[in-house]
Amino acid sequence: MSITSSVGIFSGIDTANLIDQLLQIEARPRFQFQARIQSLQVQQSAYLDINSRLRSLQDAAAAFRNNSIFDQKITSVSDEDSIGATATGATPRGSYLFQVDRLVTTQNMLSRGFSDRDQSAFGASSFTFESDAARLEQDVELSSLNGGDGIRRGSILLTVDGDTRTIDLSRAASVNDVLDAINESGLNVTATADDGSFVLTADSGTVTVAEVGSGTTAETLGLLNGTNGTGTLTGDDIYSLDADFSLAALNDNNGVFINSDAGTAAFDFKVIINGDEVSINLGDIYEEVPVDPDPDDPDAEPETTLELTEARVGTLGAAVDRINQQLADGGYGEISVLISDDGLVIGDALGGRVIEVEDNTSTSGSTAADLGIAGTFSDVMTGDRLLAGLDTKLAANLNGGAGLSGTLDITARNGNVFSIDLTSAETIEEVMDAVDAATGGQIVLGVNDAGTGFTLNDTGGGTGNLIVSGDTADQLRLATDPAGIAEASVRGNAAQFAYITAATSVDNLNNGRGIGLGTFRISDGSGLSAEINIGSDTETVGQLLDEINGQLAALEGPQTVFARVNDNGDGILIEEQVAPGEEGAQRISVEDLNGVVARNLRIAGTAEDSATSNSIDGSYEITVEFESDDTLDDVVEKLNDADAGLSVSVLNDGSIASPFRLSFTSDRSGSDGRFTFDTGGFDLGLDTISVGENARVFYGSRDPASAVLLSSSTNTLDGVVPGLSLDLKQTTDDAVTVGVSEDNDAAVEAAQEFIDAFNDVISRIDSQTRFDEETETRGPLLGDSTMITLRNQLFGTVTGTGDNIDGQYQRLLSVGVEIGDGGVLTLNEDRFREALTNDREAIAELFTRRDLVEQSTTEVLSEGVTVNRVIEGDEFSALGVLGKIEQLTNGYINSVDGVLTRRNQTIDNQIQSQQDRIDTLDARLEDRRLILERQFLAMEQSIASLQSQQASLGQISGIG
Repeated sequence: MSITSSVGIFSGIDTANLIDQLLQIEARPRFQFQARIQSLQVQQSAYLDINSRLRSLQDAAAAFRNNSIFDQKITSVSDEDSIGATATGATPRGSYLFQVDRLVTTQNMLSRGFSDRDQSAFGASSFTFESDAARLEQDVELSSLNGGDGIRRGSILLTVDGDTRTIDLSRAASVNDVLDAINESGLNVTATADDGSFVLTADSGTVTVAEVGSGTTAETLGLLNGTNGTGTLTGDDIYSLDADFSLAALNDNNGVFINSDAGTAAFDFKVIINGDEVSINLGDIYEEVPVDPDPDDPDAEPETTLELTEARVGTLGAAVDRINQQLADGGYGEISVLISDDGLVIGDALGGRVIEVEDNTSTSGSTAADLGIAGTFSDVMTGDRLLAGLDTKLAANLNGGAGLSGTLDITARNGNVFSIDLTSAETIEEVMDAVDAATGGQIVLGVNDAGTGFTLNDTGGGTGNLIVSGDTADQLRLATDPAGIAEASVRGNAAQFAYITAATSVDNLNNGRGIGLGTFRISDGSGLSAEINIGSDTETVGQLLDEINGQLAALEGPQTVFARVNDNGDGILIEEQVAPGEEGAQRISVEDLNGVVARNLRIAGTAEDSATSNSIDGSYEITVEFESDDTLDDVVEKLNDADAGLSVSVLNDGSIASPFRLSFTSDRSGSDGRFTFDTGGFDLGLDTISVGENARVFYGSRDPASAVLLSSSTNTLDGVVPGLSLDLKQTTDDAVTVGVSEDNDAAVEAAQEFIDAFNDVISRIDSQTRFDEETETRGPLLGDSTMITLRNQLFGTVTGTGDNIDGQYQRLLSVGVEIGDGGVLTLNEDRFREALTNDREAIAELFTRRDLVEQSTTEVLSEGVTVNRVIEGDEFSALGVLGKIEQLTNGYINSVDGVLTRRNQTIDNQIQSQQDRIDTLDARLEDRRLILERQFLAMEQSIASLQSQQASLGQISGIG
């Protein structure tokens, strides 16, 4: 029998209610436990609240050093419509003058008009695009003249046949700027450049040049004391080599290759004297130095390490000094190298010996050749020319860098025959002059309209065919059919001026866009493949080639695929080099694995034919071929697909007859984005809208003549003043003042944020520890010693001094941080700003000084084995006030052992203890309930039994 109703069947007692009442009496401790938990939770919430606000205070204090608040600078610009400026903490305060002479432009060309864009055949067979570096002429910066001293910009007085004009050259930056200014002066004079001199030729009369006032512009241009002939003034040579000439500017800016190997055996070339070798290293020089032995290990083997003793050379003078020093160190001080006007001279004072200068053949280096001294000689060698003229380039770089050989054979239309040896001509200008001299002016050699090739004109009349032949004709790309042509002129294709060598920076490849970083795979003719990883340490084409060939050489068997600069000197060639009949079974291929290095090198893809020419040529000369029925739209699509570094579009100019023009625009701004464009003789009627010029700014003076000339390929100018960045918006007639000063507003704002955070912590502590006598309301942390201690420590720290602070300000109270009514901090802004102006460094030290002492100890683990262990905890030899606030707050909120962290853990434990008591009580009450239920059940059973007995007795009594 069990109880199924709250009221006993036999006793009539509400047993369930009675049991609940009995248990409620026994459960009274639970309410005490729950009240304690609630009280603890309120305290815990209060601690967490304080913890959060302390963290905000710590962040506000740390912001002064983390954000370099006292180093921040602001700029003011006198003409914000023309220049925008931003500064960093590294920018020196002061006023700077900038005059924007020119904004950057992008090369843009427009064609003549076409009648439709999608119906008529365009008519051209191909267009060729290439970097501006492929041009046969150059425009030398004036800063390169006079041994790198440049010219003194200003004005000159030019008199031609009695007519005197002032020529303003205060804004001139290049040789062409000077030539243009003179040629556009309105005088009957033509200005040209010849070798390293300016030449002024009058139509009639005499030419004289004088200074304006006390200026020296004419003198630095070489025109003041030049040779004055009949109607011609030839200036002094102002463009020649000297010790300060940059190696990178030699060889038409192709530079000089220098190895990047680290080690004592690294070298660039050898000088061999009667078989005895002296290695010459122009790169970094290292020596092995001993490493201090371990004092605890007497049996340790001696060790050495490489130490850099001399950095790689950068100028011609440094290179010559290094060569002569290493020759002397090798016992051959009588052999020396000297700098001449346009090259090097190497001589042997003893004479009679055979001397060879040979490049390091184990790398792709070409240092000796780049310096013009590779070869064999006795006594004296006059090296190759390293510097061309003011508007010309070196003939040695024609024909892919192979130069000219053989003869130029010409049969003129009037029957005159000429055979011209041009091998002694050192510059392209000399090549053209030599043709003129050898033919008496009948044959005129010039540069074609694309700027990358030659034209040959026969001015002698006649009706026969013009025949141009010979090795040199092929090298100049001027050779005609053997029968010649019935024309008076020949327009040559690109003469393949070499502008990529082992010394070329990889950043200059891909039309100046660089090749990036990444990995690509080369698979050779037998199917073996090598992965080439190009990182930031690959700086030159020579290093790139060594990287590629080194990986290919590591493949199984003999190396069959090699990388080199191609025959035109305008890209990288990947080719199979095997004996005839031993070609690989498959075409070599190159694919990017990550990054686009191979694509940027233009070598990604597969060789066209493994049997005849198993190679991939990454030439940056891009020729786009057209079909005979291609329309204007077809041409645009093909040109844009060619990735030639420019974009092409169709412009409708609104005219009736031929409204559709082709617009060619470089992908990059400034002179770096210039491209050459060869239509192959097709009449495109090109107009140059913009040649692509760098932004030009004069810095440091209101007078451009005395200012420093700056240029940029974008309208952003960085690095002129450390940390200062200029955004060029428009040209200016006058200099714009850019002021840089300390950002006091940032310091004031940060100080106020710190004060607000401090007051917030104090306010919360006061609130959590309050006692309201009127309402007798108690804060959850009333009487809490932790909070009392924290409050006292905060005020003690903020009003105290820093540790070992040397400046004149020792307390925050002395710089405007004051205690106001109600015990809150306030900021006296005027006083704070005055202190910033008076001694900013002292305020910075007071706020942010933080000299950490590294603490470590040496522990012996076993015999001969020791370790250094860092001791936990920070120790400071000097600490500012806000640094002390950081340390104080960290002691409370540190997530591992902070005071509040431990207090929170203690409360967690106390709450858990109370909960455990509740759980124990609940379990005991449940047991008690079961006991009472069993007792009441037994009582009901007893009553039922008695009642049954009573009924039975009643029945017996009735019977009797």
